[in-house]
Amino acid sequence: MHDPTQSEEKNEGHVAIWHGYPTGDLLVSPGPLLSRTVHSVAVGDKHIIFLTTGHKVYSQGDNSFGQLGIGTIGGECKETSLIKTFEGQDVCYISCGSNHSGAVTGDGHVFCWGTSKSGQCGSGQATAVPLPTKVEIKEPGGICVHGIQGQNREVCMLQVACGDTHTLALSNSGEIWVWGAGCQLGLNTEKECLVPQRLDFLHDRFVIQVSAGAEHSVALIKKSSDKKTKIVSNAPETPLVKPVVHPITPSTCPMCEKEIYSMKEEGDTCIISDDHKCPLGLALDSEKADRVSESGSEPPKRLENEFMDSVWVLRNGDKAPSTSPSTAIATAVSYTETVPSNKEATCDTKVVWEVQNYEENASPKAQEKQNTTTTQDSAADNHQEEDQGSTKVKSASEKTEAFTQSVALEQEKNSSSPTIPDTTAESESGKQDVEMVRRRSGAFIDEQFSPSGSSIPKQSLFPHAMDKETDDVFCETPEREVHRSRSSFLGDVNGARQYLSRTLSLEQSLSDADSPLKKDVEPSPEKGNALKSQRKSVSTTIANFAFVSHFNIELEDSFEAGGSTDSLQNSLEDQSNRSSSRSSTSNEGSPSSGAKLVRRASDFIGTSQSWTAAEYKNQRGMRHSLSLDFKKSGEEFTRWKKLSQPVWEARKRQNTEVYLETEVWTWGRGKKGQLGHGDMLNRNQPCCIKSLSTKKVMKVSAGSYHTLAVLSTGQVLSWGSNSHGQLGRTENEYSPGKVKVLSKVHLWDGASGREHSLFLADCLGGGPPEVYYSGRRPDVQESSTMVAQPIKLNVVRKCGWVRHLAAGGLSVAVFNRNTSNHLAALHELASTERTFFHHMALIASGVLKHILMSEPFASEEIHSSELSMKVLFDAFTGLSSVIGMNSVGLTRAVQGSLSVNEVFMLRQQDQLLSTLQHYSKSFGDAVAIGAFDWSSKVVSTVFKEKNIRDVVTDILEEINCEKNLSDVKTLMKLLQLPLRRLKEYERLAQNLALCYPDHSMESDHLFQLSSSCGQLKQAAIADHNLADNTRKFWDLISSKMPKFNMRQLQVDFGSSYLRGHNVDALKQPGRRLLRESRAHPLHVANASRFSLNWLLLFNDALVFAQYSSHQAFPLATIWLEAVCDSDTIKNAFTLIMPEESLTVYAPSAQEKTEWQQAFHQAIEAVLSDRKSGSTFSQTLQRKSTVSARSTLPLSRYATHVFYKPGHLKDAKYIGMWHAGKMHGQGEITWSNGQKYVGKLKNGVQHGHGVLSIPKDDKRRELQDGNWKEGKLNGLGSIKYASEDVYEGYFKDGQRHGHGVLKTGKLTASTASVYIGEWAADKRCGYGVFDDIVKGEKYMGMWHDDLCSGSGVLVTLDGLYYEGNWIQNRLSGVGLMITEDNIWYEGEFYGSSLLYGKGTMTLPNSDKFVGSFNGAFTDGVKISGNFYKAINLERRSVQQQPSVSNPESFGKHSVPADQKWKQIFSLCESLLGGPTAPATKAWEAVAVMVSAGKRTVKKDKARYRSGSSDDLEKIPPYNRGTMTIDYYKQIQEYLRKAFEVCFHPLGKLMEGLVDVFRATYVGVGAHSRLLHHARDEVNSFVKRTYNIIRMLFPDLPSSSRPMYIHHTDCPSPVSEEEDDKGEVITPSSLLHPLLLPKIYPPLFTLYALHNEKEDEKYWDRLQRFNKQGDVALLAYLGVDQKFWLIDESLLLEKRQKLQSIKDKCYSEAVETLQQISTSFGPADKLDVIKKTFDEVNKAVQNNLGCEYMWCMDDLFPVFMYVVVRARIRHLGAEIHFVDDLMEGHLEHGELGLMFTTLRACYFQIQHEKMN
Repeated sequence: MHDPTQSEEKNEGHVAIWHGYPTGDLLVSPGPLLSRTVHSVAVGDKHIIFLTTGHKVYSQGDNSFGQLGIGTIGGECKETSLIKTFEGQDVCYISCGSNHSGAVTGDGHVFCWGTSKSGQCGSGQATAVPLPTKVEIKEPGGICVHGIQGQNREVCMLQVACGDTHTLALSNSGEIWVWGAGCQLGLNTEKECLVPQRLDFLHDRFVIQVSAGAEHSVALIKKSSDKKTKIVSNAPETPLVKPVVHPITPSTCPMCEKEIYSMKEEGDTCIISDDHKCPLGLALDSEKADRVSESGSEPPKRLENEFMDSVWVLRNGDKAPSTSPSTAIATAVSYTETVPSNKEATCDTKVVWEVQNYEENASPKAQEKQNTTTTQDSAADNHQEEDQGSTKVKSASEKTEAFTQSVALEQEKNSSSPTIPDTTAESESGKQDVEMVRRRSGAFIDEQFSPSGSSIPKQSLFPHAMDKETDDVFCETPEREVHRSRSSFLGDVNGARQYLSRTLSLEQSLSDADSPLKKDVEPSPEKGNALKSQRKSVSTTIANFAFVSHFNIELEDSFEAGGSTDSLQNSLEDQSNRSSSRSSTSNEGSPSSGAKLVRRASDFIGTSQSWTAAEYKNQRGMRHSLSLDFKKSGEEFTRWKKLSQPVWEARKRQNTEVYLETEVWTWGRGKKGQLGHGDMLNRNQPCCIKSLSTKKVMKVSAGSYHTLAVLSTGQVLSWGSNSHGQLGRTENEYSPGKVKVLSKVHLWDGASGREHSLFLADCLGGGPPEVYYSGRRPDVQESSTMVAQPIKLNVVRKCGWVRHLAAGGLSVAVFNRNTSNHLAALHELASTERTFFHHMALIASGVLKHILMSEPFASEEIHSSELSMKVLFDAFTGLSSVIGMNSVGLTRAVQGSLSVNEVFMLRQQDQLLSTLQHYSKSFGDAVAIGAFDWSSKVVSTVFKEKNIRDVVTDILEEINCEKNLSDVKTLMKLLQLPLRRLKEYERLAQNLALCYPDHSMESDHLFQLSSSCGQLKQAAIADHNLADNTRKFWDLISSKMPKFNMRQLQVDFGSSYLRGHNVDALKQPGRRLLRESRAHPLHVANASRFSLNWLLLFNDALVFAQYSSHQAFPLATIWLEAVCDSDTIKNAFTLIMPEESLTVYAPSAQEKTEWQQAFHQAIEAVLSDRKSGSTFSQTLQRKSTVSARSTLPLSRYATHVFYKPGHLKDAKYIGMWHAGKMHGQGEITWSNGQKYVGKLKNGVQHGHGVLSIPKDDKRRELQDGNWKEGKLNGLGSIKYASEDVYEGYFKDGQRHGHGVLKTGKLTASTASVYIGEWAADKRCGYGVFDDIVKGEKYMGMWHDDLCSGSGVLVTLDGLYYEGNWIQNRLSGVGLMITEDNIWYEGEFYGSSLLYGKGTMTLPNSDKFVGSFNGAFTDGVKISGNFYKAINLERRSVQQQPSVSNPESFGKHSVPADQKWKQIFSLCESLLGGPTAPATKAWEAVAVMVSAGKRTVKKDKARYRSGSSDDLEKIPPYNRGTMTIDYYKQIQEYLRKAFEVCFHPLGKLMEGLVDVFRATYVGVGAHSRLLHHARDEVNSFVKRTYNIIRMLFPDLPSSSRPMYIHHTDCPSPVSEEEDDKGEVITPSSLLHPLLLPKIYPPLFTLYALHNEKEDEKYWDRLQRFNKQGDVALLAYLGVDQKFWLIDESLLLEKRQKLQSIKDKCYSEAVETLQQISTSFGPADKLDVIKKTFDEVNKAVQNNLGCEYMWCMDDLFPVFMYVVVRARIRHLGAEIHFVDDLMEGHLEHGELGLMFTTLRACYFQIQHEKMN
C-alpha cells in the first residue's frame, strides 16, 4: 500500500489569492511558492506573509512601512520574497497587522517588523522596523527587603496577533503580553506601551488563542470548573484611588532564607450581590441602564463625578462642592503605611493608598455634548439621589463613630489587634464606591506606584498572582515607617476593601486541593482551629462596616470545605438569580442583583494614629505563617518549567488538547460594536461575552471592525461593523449572532478581513469544502457593495480541498490537490463527525433539556424508570462532549495542525469506545425496564409544547423517521443516533486505514478502531435485542407472577441488595433475561409431583421461583458440577451455591448442553465485567474468548450475604471462593459488628487473620494470629476490650503454650504482667508473675491459674521467699531472707506469715530456734530458744559480705533446666523434633526462612538487610571433621540466624531474651536472684547448644571441650605442639551471641550482689587517685626503674612531682578500662591479657631490653594500673568472670592473670589508709 503522505506532498499547501468577491481566475501559488508547501498565511491590509516548509517565511505586497521584512521601506513587491532574517530560525507562527507583521520562532521568541509609530513592534522606539527584530519579553525580578536583586526571566511565547496600532502575544503558560497603543491593550490606559507588558487582568486564566482587530482585541479562554475565576465586571475602572500593595511575602526570603513574618487569616466572608452590571463596570440602576442601551453611546461621565463627590463627602462630611473631580482629588491627603525596619520585622505587607490625579478621557466638547444629552428626568433623579446621599452619609458617620468606639474597646481587650475605623458612607454616590470595590476585588489589577512615583512591580489581588508572579516575593524598600493620616478615611476604607479581597483570594488558594499553596504551605491545625473559631466574631465585625452593612451578608463556608471559586461563584449566581425573583421580600436596602464580591472583613487595616513597632509586631503575630518558596515549588515552578519547553511541544500540546468549554473576552474600542457586548462602549480591560460562555467556541477571528467566532457545533457567530454585510446577517449587529447559511450547511472555519468575511463549510453532497463570502464587492457599484448573506465561491472550490482561510485587505485560501483517496477519506470522516456532533448538541439542548425540566423529572420522588432515563440523558451528554472533542481534533487534522494519530478517536480510543459502550448499555437499560413507555406522556407533552419535531426536522429526515411515528418512538430514534454512528465509524475508519501503508501506525490504529466499533455494534445490537425481550417478558408476567411472601433474601448485585417480594423487586435496569425453563424445559431433581418450579436465567442472577416464593442467586457465586447419568436421572448437572445445592435435568442432551452453555457464558461475562484495569479493546477481546474456555474458574472473587440460620446468618463475605466455599483471602462482616479479615479454607478461618469483636462501651476485642479450622492456633495475640493484651501461642482457640499477658495499665489497680506457660486457657507450668501494684514478683510453678509448686517471691522491700506454694499461698517448709541478711528457715502459712517450727538466724550469726507465729513485718511471736554464736562464728556488720545465703538456699526453687521448657520444645518442633535428622531440620529451616522473608518484607524495621539472603543457602553441616575454618563458618551462620526473627534459632533467641529480661528487670533486680540468673544462663547455653547440634551434628557434645586445628594440618596434633589450635565448648560458641543481649539485667544483679565490697573498694580507690604518679608508685612499692618518668623531671627543682599524674602506663590503663564495655567472660579475660601486654611493652621500651617478670615486681605495677583505671564495679566484673569462665582456662596463663587482678582488688579493699 502506498503512503498518501508521500504522494500528496507535492500537491498540498497551495494558496489561492483574490481581492474582494472573485469573478474571474485566482492567483494560485505565485512565484517561489509553486515548489513549496504553504503551511499558513497571514494577510494585512496590503501585504501577505507565507510560512512554508523548512520554516521559510515569504512576503508579498506593499512595503510602504517595511512590513515585508526585506530590509527596505517603500515600494511594492509583486513577487514573493524570502525574509532572510529567519534563516536558521524555526518559525512556527505568523501574523499580520494593518502595516506591520509578527512571527514566533521555535524557541519562543517573537519578531516584529513594519510600522511602529505607536510602538506596535515592541522595539522601544516609535520608528519603522524594516527587518524582523526580536522583541525582548522578560518578566522583571524584584528586590527583597535584604537588597538582593531578582533575575529577569525570558518568557517563551506561542502565538502573536497584530492589529493596527497594537500587538498581542500568547505565552506558553497561557498569559497575554501586549505592546503598542490604545485601550485595546487592556492595560486601563491610553498611553503608548513601547515595550511588552503582561496583561495581568487575565493572569489567572488559561488563554487558548488571541486575535487582534484594528482597535480591539479578542481572546479565547478555557473555562474550567477547577480553575479559580474572578468576579468580573463588564467595564474598566478609572484609577481614582490607586492602592500600592506589596504582596504577602513568604515567611522566608527565597534568596537569603531569612525569616520574614507570620500571618493569621480570618476565614469569614461576606457576599454582596448586584444583579445589574453596567457595561462600564459602574453601578447603574435599571433606568440608567435602559437609557444607556437606548442611546447606544457612552454614558456621561457624571457617574464618575458622583463618585468623586462621594469622596468629598467622606472627607469633609458636607455636600460635595461643584468643582471638578480633579479639584476634589487635589484636596485629598495621601495615605501611606510603612513599617520601620528591624532585624525581626522583615518583608511585611506594605500598603500605600494614594489619591491619583484624575484626567478625563473624553474631550471637553464630548463632555459637554454628553451632559446636554442628559434628560430632565435623569437630572431630577440625580438631584433626588444627592439629597438622599447626604442623609445616608450622616447615618454612615454615626455608624463609623459607633464602630470606632467598639473597635477601641476590643483593642483594649486584645492589644495585638489594631483599631479598624470605618468611614464609608451609605450614600448614592457611595454606590459607585461599592462598585469600584467590586471591580477591584473581582477582576481588577491596578497599576501601582510608589510614593515617589517610581514604578514598582505589579501586585495581584487574586490567588494565582502569588502562584505565577515571582515578583510578589519581593518588597521594594527595606526600611519603612508607619504613618496614618487621621483624616484619610478614604484611604482606610478602600485599603480595607482592597486588602480584604486579596487576602480572601489567598484563602481560596489555600483551600484548593490542587493549589501548590495548600501542598507546600499548609496552616497548622492550631491556627486552622483558631481561624474557624473566629468566624462568629468576624461576622459581627462585618456587619458594622457601613459600605457592606446595607447588603445581604453571608458567611461563606465553602472555603472551609475546600471548594473552588468556580463552584462558589456558580452557586452564588444561582442564589442571586433565585433571590432576584423574590426581591420584593428581600431586606430593605438589599440590592436585587447578582454581582458577587467576596471579602474578608477581618483583614481590614485602619487606625487614626500611628503604630509602634511593638503594635505592628503584635498585628503580624495574628496572621498565619506562610512559607511560599516560589522558586522551588507550586505553580510558579511548574509554570517556569513549562516556559523552558520548546514551542513545538507546547503547540503540539495545544493542538492535541481540545477545550469545548470556552469563553470569549474582548476589549478595546467598541464604537462599531466589535466587542460584542450589545453596545458601542469602549472597554479598557478585558470583559467576558456572557452569551458565548455556553456556545463551545473553538476559534475567534478579529477583523478590522468586526469579529467572528467559530463554534465546534458547525456554526459561526459574528458581530461588529456590518457596513458592507461582512457579518453575513443583518439584525442585532452589536451582539453575537449566527451567520445565515442553509440549515444543513456546517461551517468549520472563518476568517475576517477589513470589510469582508470568509467561511469554510462542508459540501452537502460530499467532496471538497466550499468557501462562502460576505462583505464588500469592489467589482460593482458603491450603491450595491453589500453582500448581506454569504455567497458560495465556486471558483475557489475548483482549486482543490481548501483547509485554511485568511483575510485582511485580500483573501487567501490554502488548499490541497487530491490525487488519492486519503484526503477525501479524511475529509469525509471529519465532515460526518461535525454533522454528527451538530445533531448531538441539537438533541441535547433542544430535546433532552426540555424533557428534564418537565414533570415528573423535576419532582423529588424518583422512580426507577425516571432514574434510568436520567442516566441515559447524562450518558448522552457525556458522549456529546467526547464527540465534540473528536470533531475538533479531526478538523485540526484536516487543516494540517494535527496528525491523524493525535486525533482524539485514535489517541484516546479506549475512552471513546468506553463512552459509546456506556451509552449503549444505558439505552438498553432504559428499554429493558420500559422506561420509554413510562415517559411517553411526558415526551408527548414536551414535543407538542416545544415543537420538537420542527427543531429536529433535519435529523429526522436524515434517519428516515416516519412522520406518523409516536413521539416516544421518535425520541428513541433520536437517541439511537449514536448507535447508528458505530456503523459509520467502522466504514470510515477502514476506508481511511486503507490509504496508509500496511502495518503503519496509522493503519494499525484505524483498523483496530474499525474492528472495535464493529464488535461494539454487534454487542449493542445483541444487548438491545435482549433488553427488548426482557421488556416484553416483564410486561407478560407482571400480571401473572404472584406477589411472593417468602423470607427476604439479600443478594449483592454490584452496589445494592435485592430484597424480592414481587416482579418489581426483580425488575432492574441492567438485568437481561437470557433463558427460562418454560420455553426451554429444565426441571429440578427430587421435586414433588405437584410442585411448580420456574428457573429464570438473567445476565446477573438465577431466579428459582416456587409457588408463592422465589430465590435469587447471583451468577458470580454459582458453580456447575457434572452429574453422571444413571437409571434414575439423566442429562443432569448440579448448581452449587454458597448455601444451596440444586440438581437439575433437561429432557434431552441437546437441551442440557444449551443450558450449560448459557450458564457458562453468563457466569463468565459477570466475572469478566468485574475485572478492572483493562482497556476497552482488552475487554472486547476477553469477552470474545468467553466461549473458548472449557470450564469456569473454580476460584473467584465475589460477595455473598448469608441468610440461613447459623453463626454466619446475615453475615456478609467479600473475598475469594472455591467451588462454593470461602477459600483464600476474604472479609466477613457480621450483623452485630463482628468482623474477620484474613485467610479462609473450606468455609472457615484458616491461616493468618484478624477477628474484631465488638464489646460494651464501643470497645472491641481484636484477635490476631494464625487460625486453623475457625479457631486460633499457633502464634497470635488478643487485645481485650479492657485493654489487656495477650501475646503468645494458642491451641483450639485457647491460650496454650508460651505466652505473655499484660493486665491493666501502670496506674491501674490490677496492673500486672505474666510471662510463662499456659494450658487450656489457664496459667500452667513455669511462669513469672510481676504484680506491679504490690511490687512483688513470683517466679515458680503454676497450675489451674494459681501458684502451685516450687517458687520464689521477691518484693520491693528486699524480702526473698522460697518454698512450696499451694493456691497462691506459701505453705510448708520454706525460706525467707531479709535485706539485712536475716534468715528464716521453717514453716509458712502465706507469703509473709511465719507459722510453725523454724530457725531464724540474725546477721551476727545468733539464732532463734522454736515456734514462730505472725507476720514478719507486723511482729512475730517466738516460742523457743536463743543461741548465741561463739566468737569464731560471730561476724560484725563490717565483716559481712554484701549477700550471704544459707545452705538451704535454692533447694525449694525451680531448677533452671525446668524453666521455659515450652520455648525450647517449640524450637525443636519447628526443626522436626529432637530426634529428627539434620536433613529434615535444614529443610524446615529453608521453608521458614523463605516464608518469613515474604511475611516480614513489609516490616523493614525487623528485617536485617543482607542477613537473610545468606540464610536461604544451606551451609555445610555434616563434614565429619571439625576444623577451625568449619567452626568459623558455623559461628557466622549462627550470628546471622540469631538476628533474624523468622529463623527458628532467631525465634528461640528472641524468646530467651524476652523471658530473661522480664524475670530480672524491675522488682526482679534483686541481689538474691543472682544465683538463679547464673544458673539460667548456663541452662540456656546448654539447651540451645543441643538444638544447634540438630543442625550441625559435627559439633562436640556438651560433656567435654574439643580441641580443633586448622585445615592445613595433615593430622591431629597435641595441644602442646600446636599453639594455633582452639578449644571449643558450648560456652565459647554461645556466650558471644547470648550475653550481649542479656548483659544489662545480668550485670545489674552482679553489681547489686557486690555492692558493699565495691563501695569499700571505690572509697579507697578515690583516695589513691588523689596522689600523683610518683607518690602512688612509691607507696605501692614499685621499683623505681618501672616508674617510667624522665629523670630530668625528677632533677628539675621547679617541677612539682605532685603535678605528674596519669602519665605512667597510660596505654595499659586505657586497655583495662575496656573491661566494662565487653560482655562475655572470654572478652574480659582478653582485655586483662592485653593490659599485661601493654605493661610489658611499656617496661621493655623503657629498659631497652626484654625483662623477665617476677610476681614481686609485676604485682605493684599492675596494681598501679588497676588504681588508675578507676573501674567502678570491679568486684562485679571479677565475680562475673569467675562465675562464667570456662574451667579449662582457670589454670592457664589467663587464669593467672585473672588471679592477679582479683588479688589487686582484694589488696585495694583491705589497704590501710592512715
